[in-house]
Amino acid sequence: MARAKKILKVTFADGPRELPSSVTVKCNSTGKVRKFYTPKLVPLINKKYKGSYTYFLENFVMRGYKKKGDPEPAATCNEEVVEDLTIYKNCLKMEHRFLRNRGKRADLTKDEAVKEAFYRRFPEDDINDLSDIE
Repeated sequence: MARAKKILKVTFADGPRELPSSVTVKCNSTGKVRKFYTPKLVPLINKKYKGSYTYFLENFVMRGYKKKGDPEPAATCNEEVVEDLTIYKNCLKMEHRFLRNRGKRADLTKDEAVKEAFYRRFPEDDINDLSDIE
């Protein structure tokens, strides 16, 4: 005799539902089927899909995929990203200056790591040039 599926009564924004303990949903981008454990699915729907089960079924896209019809992001440089990179570069320079001035043996490996991180991200710049730091 087969085991009976457990039915859970769940209330969503679009009305109450009776769902089995495990729900299968089709990804709208890839067409792959994904299983969800209902107690884990309910908070996901409430958080990301406006609390609506029908909206979830219409718009579910697996992690790492894009919804069909979504435009590709423009390849323009964001002003905030440039500002963040400037802050990052200045922090690396200041950390290098701090570790160099301390001169302790244990900090030399940290200084090498800071230099490596700086030159990996900004190969054309000089870490010792502190003229652009306010």
